[in-house]
Amino acid sequence: MFYFIFLCFPIVTVSVLILN
Repeated sequence: MFYFIFLCFPIVTVSVLILN
């Protein structure tokens, strides 16, 4: 489960940068 969070965190960060 923790791996999923670790993998999801960078994706969310990149998404925020793209949206921003």
